Amino acid sequence: LKANSNNDAPETPVHLLTISPKALSMDHLYGYVDPLSRDWTDGVIAKCMREMVMVADERQDRHWLVLDGSVDNLWVENLNTLLDNSKKLCLTSGETIMLTPGSSI
Repeated sequence: LKANSNNDAPETPVHLLTISPKALSMDHLYGYVDPLSRDWTDGVIAKCMREMVMVADERQDRHWLVLDGSVDNLWVENLNTLLDNSKKLCLTSGETIMLTPGSSI
């Protein structure tokens, strides 16, 4: 993708992370607290978000997290704050992960 319509402008790399949300349980999708040890384990979406944030700090590439599949009320409700203007993922652990300006879902 071009950074702008000028033919001499440098291209901006775009990275895609694709997840099939219906293939995973809610715990594996977002993360969970182990009932015995009380340790938090990140889910796939949390890990992808952390990776996008870390990489975004290093370079100006565009990042897309693609949730490939039909929308299901069970998993999409947890994305409300990520999809609204605050653009942050709120995890059950109480932690929030902010979506960077170069990242989209």
